[in-house]
Amino acid sequence: MKKTIIFSIITSLFFACNSKPDSHDRHNHEADTAKTEVKIAMPQTDSLHAEHNKTTESSAKSNYDLILIDYLNLKNALVKDDSKAAADAGNAILATLKKFDNSTSKSNKEIIEIFESIKENAEHIKDNNGKIDHQREHFAMISKDMIDLIAISGTSKKLYQDFCPMFNDSKGAAWLSETKGIKNPYYGAEMLTCGSVKKEY
Repeated sequence: MKKTIIFSIITSLFFACNSKPDSHDRHNHEADTAKTEVKIAMPQTDSLHAEHNKTTESSAKSNYDLILIDYLNLKNALVKDDSKAAADAGNAILATLKKFDNSTSKSNKEIIEIFESIKENAEHIKDNNGKIDHQREHFAMISKDMIDLIAISGTSKKLYQDFCPMFNDSKGAAWLSETKGIKNPYYGAEMLTCGSVKKEY
């Protein structure tokens, strides 16, 4: 009888000792899980901010590329000696600048000044259909502005910076092209291949 009682006491103590750590382990596991969830949540918020900033930068570059496309259309019109197409391209540049969301560039005074200069010269090109020499003078100024803009913002396009040493009383003028072969917008068919590649982007 005594053996039975002693056995029962030992069995009860065994189960009692083993059951407490299980409860304690469960509590610790729940606490660890909660800590893990908090740790996971924090980086997710940070990554959203990083993604937003990346999207904003990408959007700005995309808008700069829209202006670049209009510029290249203008350049190609002058290569073909097509004053009407050049005037249309000047008008397209103005339209792009009007709808351009420059909120990411408001703090950059230099970019704002570049946009103002592009706008002024594009207006001259638009308003002077039939006066291709005048259009080419203002194209030279827009080309300088575009080169300055790309120096600040970069570009996603493959571009070549070309130079004609003959234009503007042999002072020379640069332009941007999407092709490596020289096609001179300052002289068109008169001196189509005059110039050289000075830089690649």
